[in-house]
Amino acid sequence: KQWDETLVLSLNGMGRLLRTYLAVLVTLDGFEARWDAFLSFFEDSVADGSREVAVAAIGSLTSILQGHAGASGLPRPLWKRAIKAYVAAVRGASKPGSKVGIKTRVELISALTKLYTARRAAFDEVDMRALLALLDALARSPFAEGEQPSSAMLAAMGLPPTQKAVLEFVAQLAPFDDRHVRAGLWGALFHMLVAYLPGEEALKVQKAEPTMQALLPNGSDASVDTALVVNGNGSGEKEPVHGLHMQIFQDACPITGQRVETMAGALSSAFAESVSNCILLLYKEHTPTETRASMFTPILKALQQCIATRAHAPEGSLWRAAANALVVITRIGLPAVNMHAQAMAQNQMKDEAIANMTGGADKSKSKLHNPNAVWEQLATTFECLLMPGVAVHGDGTEALNLTAEKRREDEELEQSGLDTLCDVALQSCAAAPDHLRQRLVRIVDCGVDRPIPPEGISGGERFSHVCLRKLYVLCSRGGESEGPHACTLGIARHALPILIHRCQTIMDSYFEQDHPSASGNVSRSHFDEMMCVMEVLETMTLDSRVSNWMAEGNDDFPGHPGIASALQNRRQLTDFKDKREQAHLLFVYPTLVKCVGCRDPRIREQVGKLLLLAGKELAIVSSA
Repeated sequence: KQWDETLVLSLNGMGRLLRTYLAVLVTLDGFEARWDAFLSFFEDSVADGSREVAVAAIGSLTSILQGHAGASGLPRPLWKRAIKAYVAAVRGASKPGSKVGIKTRVELISALTKLYTARRAAFDEVDMRALLALLDALARSPFAEGEQPSSAMLAAMGLPPTQKAVLEFVAQLAPFDDRHVRAGLWGALFHMLVAYLPGEEALKVQKAEPTMQALLPNGSDASVDTALVVNGNGSGEKEPVHGLHMQIFQDACPITGQRVETMAGALSSAFAESVSNCILLLYKEHTPTETRASMFTPILKALQQCIATRAHAPEGSLWRAAANALVVITRIGLPAVNMHAQAMAQNQMKDEAIANMTGGADKSKSKLHNPNAVWEQLATTFECLLMPGVAVHGDGTEALNLTAEKRREDEELEQSGLDTLCDVALQSCAAAPDHLRQRLVRIVDCGVDRPIPPEGISGGERFSHVCLRKLYVLCSRGGESEGPHACTLGIARHALPILIHRCQTIMDSYFEQDHPSASGNVSRSHFDEMMCVMEVLETMTLDSRVSNWMAEGNDDFPGHPGIASALQNRRQLTDFKDKREQAHLLFVYPTLVKCVGCRDPRIREQVGKLLLLAGKELAIVSSA
C-alpha cells in the first residue's frame, strides 16, 4: 500500500513537471530515451499496477498531452510514441487474464475523451484509426478476470460502464474533420459498430434455430464464433478455455483486420441495442451524404439481424430499437443512395464520352456499384420486419406474454415501417429493377395475410386492413408529378394486379361463408375485411395508363381484350379529360355479380353500388 502511494506521488509529480517544462526538457540530450522510459512505466502501471497507480499514470500522461499536443513543445515523434503507449496499455488490459478493473478501463476511456476533445487537431488518420481500435478492444473486453457479473446482476446493471463510456466517446467523435472524412474514417467507424450486431446472445440462438436462420440474409456471417478456442497442441480441435473465469472469442478487428479477443457475454443484447441507437444518432445528425449512401446496405444488413431476434424474443427491446433505426435511416439514407447513384452514373457517362473522343479505353474510376444490392437488402430487411413469419405471428400466442401497451407500441412500429416502405422506398425506387419493385409491393400484400390473433389480442386484423388500403394508395398514385427518382406509375402497374387478385380472393372467401346455402354465421373479422374491400373498390381511381397496362396484359399475367376494347370505346364516347377512371371494377365484375347472392343485406347494398359504378364506367348507366 505504501509503495503504491509512493508511485502515485511520483507519477503525479512527473506529470506536473513535464507539463510545465516540457518545451525546455525536449531540447536536452537524451530526453527521448527518458520519454520512452516514462511511457514504458505508464504501460506497466496500467497493465499491472493497482487501480490507484493506473489512474495516476493515465492522468499524468493525459495531462502532459493535453497541454502540449499539436504544439512545438511536443515534437510529432514523441506524440506518436505516446499514442503507441495507449495502444499497448489497452492491449494489455484486453488480454485474457488481465487484472485491469472496470474503473481503470473507464478512466482510460475518459482520459482519451478529454484528450481528443481538447486536442482534436493533433489526431491524424493513423491516430484516429488507432483510437477506434482501442475503443473496439475495450468494448469487446469490458471486464477484468473474475470481475464479470452474473447474468442477473448484469441485467440489473444494464450496460456495463466500460461499454457505456465507449459509446459516449463514439458519439463525441463526430463530426469528423474534412481530412478525416476524406480518409474514410466514417466508414471505419460504422464498420466497427455494425460488427457488434446483433450481439452474441442473438447469434447463438440464430445458429440453433432453423426458423431464425431463415430470416437472416443469405451468407450472413456471425461476428462471434463459439465459446471455444483452438487447442494449443495445434490439432485444430476445439476445447473450453481453462484458467479463466470467462470464455474468450476470437474475431477480427474491423479497423485493423487483426485478431481481437471478445469476452463471452460482452456483446449482449443490451449492448447491441445501445449500438443501434448510436448508429442512428450518428447517421441522422452527422454523417455526410456520400457515407450515408456507401454505408446504407451494411447498416441495413446489421439492423435486419437485430430485427430477426423478434422470432425468439418478441418481448425484447433489441428488435424494436433496430426497427426504429430502420425507419429513420431509410427515410434519410435512401435519398442519399439515389443521389449518389445518379452522380456516379453521370460521371461514368462523362468518362465514357471522353474515352470515345480520345479513342482510348475507358479507365473510369467511377464504375457503378451493383444497384441491385441496395434494393435487395432493403427488401430483405422490410420482409423481416413486416413478414416475420409464423415464429411471431403464427397463432398470436407469443403476443399473450406482452402487455397491452407493448402490443400497441409494436403495432405503431410496424405501421411506421409500412409507411416508410410505401411513402419512401416505393416512391423513389426508379433505380430498382422490376423484380425487386414487385417484391417490395408484395411485402405490403403479404401484410393482408397477417393471421387474425386470438381473442383479446389486438393488432393483426387492423394491420391487414392498413396493408389493403396501402395497396389502394399505391395503385392510385400513378400519374402524379414525379421527381428524378420517383416511379409512382411503374409501382401502380405492379400493385394493381396484386390488389385485384387480393380483392377477388377475399370476396370469394366471403361468399363461400355467406352464400344462400351456407351454414353458420360469418365471423365479424371476415365481415369487416369484406367491408374494407368494398370501401377500397368504391373510392379508388386509376390513371388510364395503369388501366391500359393491366387490360392489355404482359408476361406476368394475361390481358383482358374485352375490357381493353370497352375502355377505348368509352373514352371516345365521353368527355375524358382528367384521365382518372375506375376501370378496376371491370376486372372484378364477375366476382361482384356472384356476391349479389350474399345473405347479408349490408354486403348486397355495397355490391349494388359497385355494380352501378361499373356501369357508369362503361357509359351504360347515367352519371346523373
